[in-house]
Amino acid sequence: MTFPSVADSTSYLMWFRRDLRVEDNTALSQLTDSAKQALTQNNPSQLDVSQSSVSKAAQPTISNSAQPKIHALFVVTAEQWLEHDMSIVQMDFIFRTLEVLATSLFDQLDIELHVLKTADFDSCIETVINFCQQHSITHMASNYEYEVNEMQRDAAIEQRLKQQGIEFSRYHDQCILPPKAVTTNDETMYKVFTPFYKKWQSILETSPPNLYSTERVNSDKPAAERLSQILATIDDLHQQTLRLFSTAYFEAQSSNQNDQAQLLKNAEETFVAGEIAAYQQLQTFLAEDIQRYDIARDQPALEATSRLSAYLTVGAISPRICYLKAKQAAEAIYETNALNRLETQPTKPLENSNEAGAEQDIQRWISELAWRDFYRHVIADRPDIVKGTAFNKAADTKVHWSYDEQDFNRWCQGQTGVPLIDAAMRCLNQTGFMHNRLRMVTAMFLTKDLFIDWRWGERYFMQRLIDGDFASNNGGWQWSASVGTDAAPYFRIMNPFSQAKTHDKEAIFIKTWLPELKAVTPSILHDEAKLRQALSAKGELANVDYPQPMVEHKQARLYAIGQFKG
Repeated sequence: MTFPSVADSTSYLMWFRRDLRVEDNTALSQLTDSAKQALTQNNPSQLDVSQSSVSKAAQPTISNSAQPKIHALFVVTAEQWLEHDMSIVQMDFIFRTLEVLATSLFDQLDIELHVLKTADFDSCIETVINFCQQHSITHMASNYEYEVNEMQRDAAIEQRLKQQGIEFSRYHDQCILPPKAVTTNDETMYKVFTPFYKKWQSILETSPPNLYSTERVNSDKPAAERLSQILATIDDLHQQTLRLFSTAYFEAQSSNQNDQAQLLKNAEETFVAGEIAAYQQLQTFLAEDIQRYDIARDQPALEATSRLSAYLTVGAISPRICYLKAKQAAEAIYETNALNRLETQPTKPLENSNEAGAEQDIQRWISELAWRDFYRHVIADRPDIVKGTAFNKAADTKVHWSYDEQDFNRWCQGQTGVPLIDAAMRCLNQTGFMHNRLRMVTAMFLTKDLFIDWRWGERYFMQRLIDGDFASNNGGWQWSASVGTDAAPYFRIMNPFSQAKTHDKEAIFIKTWLPELKAVTPSILHDEAKLRQALSAKGELANVDYPQPMVEHKQARLYAIGQFKG
């Protein structure tokens, strides 16, 4: 028997981007599978060959240089990140997550993570190409990013690699179901979420998502000191990038450097980096909070949301794991409750029981995962949206948006005179996070009460949120401004005072972030007329350092409706 010749070392490269994890990472799993196959083909000991038919001496010797090797790369494009309005807390979170990822790759897979820095996507192309040449890469893999600049970068790299005979494979990983997997009967993108969600559910019920495992391929374990060197490099680049972002977001805006330090400290305490922390957060949410999610998710003082959005944004946890674990929780509740009903209340109808409510809570959270998919499908179908175009161009262009910088700055700083709005904005500015209900209320206030262009608010959120994600953020802002896909009707305008009364009844959240209003009763804080009276020169709050509401909601609402009717 003649064995095929053993090729020279085959080098594989995993290019990490928004997928900073080892578990259930599609591209990493597929790359290691390819390397394992190459190892099997090149190493006769891996083949199903009888020792009786082939002598040991006849088998070729496989040197370490002929073994497939996997490299890993992450490219810091700090100037591009700033151009894309990445927040300083998200940048910090990425670097903290990179440290965990580098350790996991090193300990679990014997893979060294190379972290390089360049200015932007254009120079990133050369950086990746040079790395491939220096390490004799023959195959590179990564997961899709769906924004326009990212797609253009990948297309350019693919063309350059092809010229050099290097294979570049990309995989869908950001969504539970990838773009174009959920379409109408005529294979077009859904414009409304509800039918999209029904189709999405139907597909997943019949074909649940697979989870991808990753096996060790590299045969040589790196020297222990290499991990220390890798972590030192990450830390050095972290500090360099932190200075750049600090200049852009704090020094340029004359902000207090202590504010920056406290902001990063708050984010680090709330969002512990890495996939283990992400998984623990998912487990805690499923065990403690999800069974009251449908109601509690709208009450910001309870902090009953999953807090997984930041992890999903940087890819520290996969959406497939989130979906499957939530489905398992729903099934467990259903089975437990079914047994309980048979044993104790056989005639009690499910739809009127607390058990049904628990299942509905989980389904509600699963629908949030579907919204995340939906908005990614939208930008993949309509890439012009990434460039600032509204989904509903006609609605966007017929209204006369305001560009009043003074009004906008008051909104940004939490000085509008509307307690819920100001509390939400100050929370965002000090923690890098905002409750989802408050994102809708503050966005509607900016676009419907102040009538300021939604793009200004969209950008400000991206520059502040630790979970800033273009597709979801853009979709939410266009929804609030009534110019997006499946947007809120133009006449649906949230009253921030009634929203506060409904979702922060005792004003706990408001008083947490507006200490100057700590002694004010909720009945005043939740009533615009009473608050105006109390803050007037002769009112009981005349000496309180808090502004009068900057607009009258009823009048602003009528103006907004008139503009959209225009």
